[in-house]
Amino acid sequence: MSGEQGMAHSANNLSLQKGTVLEGRYEIIKLIKAGGMGAVYRAYERILEHICAFKELLPSRDDEKATEWFRREAELLEQFYCIHSFILLT
Repeated sequence: MSGEQGMAHSANNLSLQKGTVLEGRYEIIKLIKAGGMGAVYRAYERILEHICAFKELLPSRDDEKATEWFRREAELLEQFYCIHSFILLT
């Protein structure tokens, strides 16, 4: 199976569809890429009114190690976002 077919198969198993709103805050616009651990979507963040990336952990990877990796990645990205938000605002 080629990489593209594998990605298409993974994308079909994802739960987030265009227009889905999560936590009343993130509106899914489209799937950017799906991989072995999850998927990344282009989303609209309603409170700050900007486009962002939203990452979903695939249910098949919902184990303790994958969840910890996912959490650490989110924390690092949040630090990156805050730093660059500050730089862009100055």
